[in-house]
Order: sequence, then C-alpha cells, then structure tokens
Amino acid sequence: MNQLFDSDPSFDILRKYAETNRFSNGSPTGFKFVETQTNSHTLVFLRSLETSPEMSLWTVDENGQEKLLIEATSVASNAGLSELEATENERLRRTSSGITSFSVKQNQILFGVSGQPWVFCFEGATSGSLHKVPLGDLGYASNLKFSPDGTKLSLLSNNALHIFEASDQDWQNAKHVGLIQASDNQNSEAHLQLGVPEFVAAEEMGRYSGYWWVDDNHLLITEVDESAVELLNLSSPDKPTEPPRLLHYPYTGTRNALVTLYLATTDGLTTELATAGESSEKEYLVDAREMNDKFQVRFQNRAQTLFSDYELNLNTKVLVKVGEVTGQKWLDIVSGGLYSNATHTAEIVADDIDRSLLINGEAVDTPGYIRKLIGIENNVVYFTSSIEPSETHVFGLNLTTETVEQLSKISGINNAVVTEGQLLLMSRDMDSTQTTTTLVDPKGNEIPIEDNSIDSSIEFNVDFASTDKAQLAIFKPSGFDETSGVKLPVLLDPYGGPHAQRVIKAGRAHIVSQWFANQGYIVVVADGPGSPGVTQEFEFSIYRDLVNPILEGQISALEYVLEQYSFANEAAVGIRGWSFGGYLSALACIERPDLFHAGVAGAPVTDWLLYDTHYTERYLGNPQDSAQPYETSDLVKKAAKLTRPLMLIHGLSDDNVVPANSLKFSHELFVNDIDHELVTVTGLTHMPKRAHIVASLIKRQLAFLNKHLKSSAQ
Repeated sequence: MNQLFDSDPSFDILRKYAETNRFSNGSPTGFKFVETQTNSHTLVFLRSLETSPEMSLWTVDENGQEKLLIEATSVASNAGLSELEATENERLRRTSSGITSFSVKQNQILFGVSGQPWVFCFEGATSGSLHKVPLGDLGYASNLKFSPDGTKLSLLSNNALHIFEASDQDWQNAKHVGLIQASDNQNSEAHLQLGVPEFVAAEEMGRYSGYWWVDDNHLLITEVDESAVELLNLSSPDKPTEPPRLLHYPYTGTRNALVTLYLATTDGLTTELATAGESSEKEYLVDAREMNDKFQVRFQNRAQTLFSDYELNLNTKVLVKVGEVTGQKWLDIVSGGLYSNATHTAEIVADDIDRSLLINGEAVDTPGYIRKLIGIENNVVYFTSSIEPSETHVFGLNLTTETVEQLSKISGINNAVVTEGQLLLMSRDMDSTQTTTTLVDPKGNEIPIEDNSIDSSIEFNVDFASTDKAQLAIFKPSGFDETSGVKLPVLLDPYGGPHAQRVIKAGRAHIVSQWFANQGYIVVVADGPGSPGVTQEFEFSIYRDLVNPILEGQISALEYVLEQYSFANEAAVGIRGWSFGGYLSALACIERPDLFHAGVAGAPVTDWLLYDTHYTERYLGNPQDSAQPYETSDLVKKAAKLTRPLMLIHGLSDDNVVPANSLKFSHELFVNDIDHELVTVTGLTHMPKRAHIVASLIKRQLAFLNKHLKSSAQ
C-alpha cells in the first residue's frame, strides 16, 4: 500500500483524485463537427480511458453509437515531448497526453502524436483512411494547421514553418512545397523564434499560435525577438552538475518581446508588416482573425486601454487601420469573444463601463453577463451567458425576430458546439463530477455521449450564497449534524483574484474543497472583487489595488459564515490558496491576524515586480509610472508583521510564478526570526501533474492546518 495514504479510508477519494487526473480521465472533450459528406456533419471528440490520461479520437455513427476512430497508442512513437510542446502544455494547463488536440477541414482531421502529423480522411459517415504525413529529415512537428481549401497543411519544426501539399487527399505521399525561415536563419548566433507565441501571449492573452493562413497562398507569421527581455534562471538543486535553464521572462515594468508580423507566401517570400513592442500603441499583438472574408490584426497598447484594428491589404501588402476600441481602466481580451461568417460579425466588447454583444458593430440586448460566442447558424447567434454568477447557460439570439431563447436547462455550467442542423450541449452540475453531454441530431434525436470518468461519488454538502463583496460556495462535512453543538474550524479556500472564477455549480471543480470539509472543516470558496460574472463595476473595482478590495471580499465571506452558521468556530480560521490564492493567503495572515489564524500559500506572488507585464500592469499599472501600488502589495516588505503560522509551497521549476517569490519572502521571515514552514519541490512547475505530488501536497496542507486549527491552543 502507498504509505502516502496509510490505511485511512478518508484518503481514498484523494488517492483516486490524484490517480485519475482529478477525475477527468474518461471524460469526453474537444468536440468538433466534420463535414463528412456534402451538408452532412459527423461529431468527433477526444476521450481517454478512465485509467489513463492518453486521449484517443472518437465519433458517433448514424445510429447514435460511439465508435473509436483512432486509438492514440496505435500511432504513438517513442518520441517524448519537445520543449515547445511541454511549454504549450504548461501554458494551457494541459494534463492529458496522446491526441491532445486536432483541427478539421472539410472531411479531414489533422492531429499530431509525439511530433508526427497524421491526417484522417473520411470516406463515409464514420469510416475512412489514416495517413502518416512524411516528414523526411524534419524533427518534432508542432502547431499543425490546414490551409483554407484543405489541400495543404503547415507545421513548425526546427524553428521553421514547413508546408506540405497532397493531391486528392493522398497525405501519405504529400509533397514538401514550402519553407519559411526566420530572417536570421543564416546567422550562427540566430535567436529569432518563428511562428510561436511569446510568453505573455500564451500565458495571459490566450494566443497559443504565432501564424495564420490568410488564403491558400498567403500566411501571416510572427518572428519573436526576446533578446532584450530579462532572463529567468531556473536551476535544479538536486542536480548540481546540470546547468540552469535560462528563459526570457518579461518582469513587470521591463521590456516585452518584439513581435514582428510578416506576410508570407507559400513559396517562402516574406514582407514585413508591423512590429509589436516598438511603440506604446502597439505593445502587444493580440490576434489575427478573419472578418467578413477579410483579414484583420488587433494590437493592444501597453496600458491595455486601447485596441487598434488593422486590415490586411493583400494587393499593397500593408496593414490599414480600420478602427479602435478604448477603455478607461483596461480592456479585456475576451476568449471566444469573436465570430464571423460571410454575413455577420459578432463580437463581445468588455471595458470598465459595459460588457456588450455587437452584431456588425451594433450593440444588441442579451440577458445577464455574456461569456463567450459559440457560432452563427441559420441566422441564430449562439452564446453563453450568466443570469446569476455561479451558472452559465447557452442561448440563441434569432437575428430575424430579435428574440433570445435559453437552450440549456441543467442548473450549472453549460456550453455548446453548433453546426447546421446539429447542437451539442455539455452540462456540469453539483449532482455529479461527470459531464452530461447530449447531441441533438438533424432529426431532433437526443443522443447521449458517454462520460467514462470515474464518478468521485463524493456527496456535496454545499450552500451557495452572496454578499455585496463576494460570491460564496460553503462546504460542510457530509452528514454533519448542525445541531450537535460541535464547533468546526473554518477554512477559506479561494483563488480570490481577478479574471478567474471558482464559485461555479460544477462538482468536479470542488472535489478538494469538499474533501477538506469532510476532514472536519467548514470550507468557504469565495470570489471577491475582480472576479467575473457579477458586474463590470465589481470586476474593475480592483484597479490599482490588489490588497484592500481583494482582502475585503474574503473578510465579507468569512463574516457571513460566522454570522449564519452557529457551528463555525471564529477562533480557528485558516486560509489556503495557490498562485493568486497563495498571495491572498499570506496577505490575510499578515494583515488580519485577528481573523485568520493559519495559512497555506502555494506558489504565491509575494513581490509583484517578479510577475509578468501583461497580467500585472493591467491591474497595478506600469511601475515605471507609479510605484505605489507595488509598494502596497509587496508581501516581502510586510513579512516582519507576520504573527500567524504560515506554510509556503513552491515548485523550483515554476516558470510562471517564479520560485524567487517564495524564497525572498522566506528569507525575510528568517532574518526577522519568524517561524514558518517552507516546502520546495524540485521539478515541480506551476501546475502539479504527477499523481503522487498532487496527493502529497494536499495531505501535507491538511496536516499543517490540523496542527494549527484543531489543537486546543490558539
């Protein structure tokens, strides 16, 4: 038996949680429709076995039966992850393996496994042929894309973009027809990176690619120059003879990467269009996107108060400015916020005043807090929105009648994929840790898609509530007798920061919180000011202040629980969190020891000058212009005030929240003779993935909290 879990049955769910990739193994995901025949679409999706994170491709036949289309192990090689793909997995927080993503064009599916591209060509509704694309002497291939007409595909390998062409979809005999290289490829000290996103694009902006097909003969491609970007030194103390890993990291207030955008032809000719990072107006390249059969590029200024939109003129090979969007505090880059077809463009625009859906540039009324766009089919705009923050539903806006219909019925988090005549609804709720997925086919039949993940069988004992400063999910031990007279310690379990939301009605998101509750705690998950889903005023109230409103939100949640739950022990209050939640945990213990008696800070930002430009400057501004918000939020400078027990946890391979954050903070505590616990883990990145590490981290947090919150001495 694994000594980590001993023989205590209370750790059974924690063991399964760690071994099943947080109960996600076996869940269907990545749904797309493929046009297998003219005006006939087949659903394709990814799913692993319940015992493995390795994804394979599945489909649904005309009788509603699921069919394994391509098993990942049948096409896998012995090649490990390239550094590029490992970095992409970290940026995407991806924990699966095998076929992790795919793209579709007409009746074709393009995917890669272990750096080898494959194309599956449908020859019927659910059958076809699998082709291995010949790479020749090329190395690991990544970032695979079809050309618009589906006769070519592109990929990145060895810092160059390669183009292959197939005749009559014969991809196993595809010809290498194009090569685009970085402009310094002949230089012995070449350093420019072609076609990849820079750090902040992938980590903060939601842009995971650095090139786009414009038409069948042209592409837009980026060239990233990080030579002026500060270095991050990540060493492995357990391997003292190995050199450190050096990465370029744009610490707030310092230089960002220069991102030069080129127009390229498939035969390799390039024309320079613009460079992000050279001027304050064009500090960031946000994205490139098709708009009504034309191609647009969006830039953002460093202050993040301006979007500048440029249209590509293929005849003159220049970018022409066609519009801009301005905001007072910052402008959100909305993931899934744009959809365009031949007749309509739908876009979500979010600033500190309003969050609006624009159809062809005109604002239309939508219910609630609009989240993302799904698509436009048969003159209906499909989107998700929240009438109340903890739920998200799918809606359809009929552009002819201007009426809106709610399409999802399950109380929870709903999403959809749509194509002509077919709608796929995905729903998560608090009744299970599985996902309910239903395909509505052209005949109106409802076909369930199996979720083969292990249902945690955990019983959620939860109340959802709100105050004027927080949204709350309050977890109590399963089967707890609230009239027993037993007082329970309170554990706040927040992320608590901007741009993220944890109080949602989706069981899988709360497994660990309920598990902690079952160990004898009232666990409170609270989304305070800065979190989405409430109002723009609520979300933007943290502007230039990541201390007071953030802390007030958690205190508001705690006060609510102490007032409403007679069995809550106000003399035993803890707080745990990871990333921003780790910062918040340490902040609470330092600033309000009268309320918080112990804390666990996992991968915390302790000095915001050590975090990246795009995230930090959005809220605190550029420290070159105003240092005060950074002084106020600096935990290292506050360290001498700590009087409560605190556990710090940090992975020494964390390239997001760099380990220096915890190490500097711990050092300051040490020189001030303040007792604390520091747990460092070699090889651990910002996202714990290995099962034994995930479980060990949780168990050690519990032991620390029990020691300080359940002992008789307070």
